[in-house]
Amino acid sequence: MSHASEAGPAGHAGSAGTAGPDAAGLSAQPDRGASWWRFPLAWPQWARRTRVLAAVAAVSGAVFLTLALLVDAGWESGFRLDARIASWADEFVQSHERYEELVSMVTHLGDSLSVGVFAGFATVILLGHRLWRSFWFLFVTLGVGFLGAYVMKYVVDRPRPPSEFGLEEFSPSFPSGHTTGSTLLWLALFLIIIPWEPRSRWPWIGFFSVGMLTVVAASRVLLAAHYLSDVLAGLCWGLAWVCLSLLLVQPWKEIEGIRERQGRGTET
Repeated sequence: MSHASEAGPAGHAGSAGTAGPDAAGLSAQPDRGASWWRFPLAWPQWARRTRVLAAVAAVSGAVFLTLALLVDAGWESGFRLDARIASWADEFVQSHERYEELVSMVTHLGDSLSVGVFAGFATVILLGHRLWRSFWFLFVTLGVGFLGAYVMKYVVDRPRPPSEFGLEEFSPSFPSGHTTGSTLLWLALFLIIIPWEPRSRWPWIGFFSVGMLTVVAASRVLLAAHYLSDVLAGLCWGLAWVCLSLLLVQPWKEIEGIRERQGRGTET
């Protein structure tokens, strides 16, 4: 009798455990170091509020459209700062060869090859772990967003800044393609990564992402490859399209679904 009474509670606990998250091979306290991708923590609330996303997209899009209309109308008096900065950057680059080499290396982080490599690596990870919404969010953000910016280049058709540096640039100047691609890439990766990381790491991941797109944007002006307004337009287009992609794909639903299947709730 004593043996049976001891075995009874144990057997009951075992059956209860089988019915819980462990039945699907999911631990209540997972080893994140071994399989981090299976245990999302939370999607940030500010990145799922439709009014906030719509407002940011509207403001960024309005700034982009305003710049595009002014450039297309040839409002040169309104872009005197553009010309001054481009002239200063061209002179500075010609007189500092070591500086030019460093900035040239930085600017390649935003070219189509580098963006494609980073995006390809992320795609392999997302598809490998069947994170379909996250994949489509990345695809829509980068694919459609960059294509739209490329079309806008030829709609506005702004010439590049006059420069003696001799950069081989074949497309029009507005908006900056490097800046647009970097903004789309690093903001999208930031939003894809942070649900899987503790909140204490979010600022550091954010600083890194913003830092990457900022140095690429600055390098385009410092190399006299673009006017300052081209870079600002690229930032605005990228930010607007990231917000629109969030609204269209809603990748947070995937994170919530995984958390619900784990029996851990939808938000902390």
